[in-house]
Amino acid sequence: MYHEHFGLHCNPFRPAPSGEFFYASRSHREALAALQWGLSDPTGLVLLTGDVGTGKTTVIRELFSRETGEVRTALIGNPKLPFDSLLEDVLRQIGAEAPAGRAALLEALARASRSHRVVVVIDEAQQLSDEALEEFRLLSNSSPERLQLVLVGQPELLERLASPRLRQLNQRIAVRAVLNPLSAGETIEYLKHRIHAAGGDARRIFTWRSLRALSRLSFGIPRRVNILSHNAMLSAYGSGSRRVYPKHVIAAAAEYDHTTPTGTTALWNRSIWRRSLPPAVLLVAGLAVSFFGRETTRGEALHAAPPVQASVAIPLAAPRPPVHAAEPEAPTRTEESDAVALPVRIESEVAATAPSKPIPAPEPERVRTAPGPAETQAPEAAQGEGREVVVQEGDTLSGIAERYRDSQGRIDVRDLLAANPEIKDANLIYPGEKVRLTPR
Repeated sequence: MYHEHFGLHCNPFRPAPSGEFFYASRSHREALAALQWGLSDPTGLVLLTGDVGTGKTTVIRELFSRETGEVRTALIGNPKLPFDSLLEDVLRQIGAEAPAGRAALLEALARASRSHRVVVVIDEAQQLSDEALEEFRLLSNSSPERLQLVLVGQPELLERLASPRLRQLNQRIAVRAVLNPLSAGETIEYLKHRIHAAGGDARRIFTWRSLRALSRLSFGIPRRVNILSHNAMLSAYGSGSRRVYPKHVIAAAAEYDHTTPTGTTALWNRSIWRRSLPPAVLLVAGLAVSFFGRETTRGEALHAAPPVQASVAIPLAAPRPPVHAAEPEAPTRTEESDAVALPVRIESEVAATAPSKPIPAPEPERVRTAPGPAETQAPEAAQGEGREVVVQEGDTLSGIAERYRDSQGRIDVRDLLAANPEIKDANLIYPGEKVRLTPR
C-alpha cells in the first residue's frame, strides 16, 4: 500500500519479519549470547524476561534460526492449555507421535530426547499455573542433558518465581537474561535498519525532527516503534506528503494512545524539557559562579584600595565661606548641610571598617586666605583658649567636636570651622594636621 509511495519493496514494519529485519541492540546481543551459552551447556533452566513489546519472541526466533545439528525445538505459545495438551503440542512440533494418556506422552518424549536433543520454549510463561511449572521442572529432571527448558515471560514471572512455592524451580535456573528498552540512539538506528531492509532510506522518508519524535513517543519499545512508524507513514501517504513530519508522528501516537494530538504534543514537549533541563541548569550554574566570582574579586579590589575618610559615603560639598559664630547659619536640606551634620555613629562605623594601615591620599594644596572680619570673632569657650589637636587616623571634625565637648564646653563643627579658616571642607581633614579648638 503506502510502501510503494515511499519507494519501498515491502512493508518494513510487518508483525512477523524475517531474519534480515532483526536489529540486534546491545540488550538483544547480550540476551542472545546468554541463551546460546545456556543451550550449548545445559546445566539448568534458561530464563528470558522483558517488558511487553521489547522483542522476546523475536530473540527466540533468531536463536532458533542459528541452532544447527540434532537440536529439535518446540515453542509453546499458549501456556493456558492443560499440561497433557502442552505435551502433545511439543511432540507434534519435534516430529514424534503423540499417544493418549500422560504416561504414554512422557514415555514418547523421553524416547525422542534420547535420539535428538529437545529444547522446549514456553512463551508468556507468567501465565502458567504453579502446578504446570512444577510439572515442567520434574520433566526437565528426567534428562537434563537431552531436554532443555527455556522460560520466556514478563517481569511478573520473576515475582512468581521468588515465591516460596516455586523456590525449587527458581534454584534450577542457571542462565538469566533481561531485555531492556532501546535507547534514543538505538531507536533511530532500529528504524533506519528496518527501512533499509525494505529498500529505502529513513533520512529521505523521515525528517530529523520526526525521528526524534518517534524515539521519544515510542519509549524505546520496538513494537511501539513499529506501530507508530507504520501509522505515521500511512498518515503522510494519506495527505500526499513525500516525507513524514512530526505532525504525522504526533497524530499516530494520539490515535494509538486514544488521546488528543494536543496532549501528545505536551508529552513530547515535556520529554524535550526533561532532556534539556540538566544542560540548562549546568549553564545557569556556571554563569552564576562566574558572576559571583567576578563580584568577589571586585569587592576584594575595593577593600584593598586606599581608604578615604568618612566623607567617602557622602558627596563632597563645594567650599563654603567661614561661618559667623555670633550668627549661626540655619542649615538647609542640601547635600552640604547633610555632610556637615554627619552622625557620629555612622562616622565611627566607617572608620572601623577601614584597614589598620591605610595609605593616605595625597594632601591637596590648600589656599590660605587672610582672615576676614567674621573670622576674628571667637566663639565662647570655657577653658583652654587656643588649644590645638593633632588629627589622627579616621578623625573627622564632628568627631573632634564630640570628643572635646565636655572639657572645652559646647563645641560644634561651625565653631571649629570658624577657628580654622584654612579648612575649606568640613569633610576633608588629614592625619597629622592640627585643628584649633578655639580661635587664636
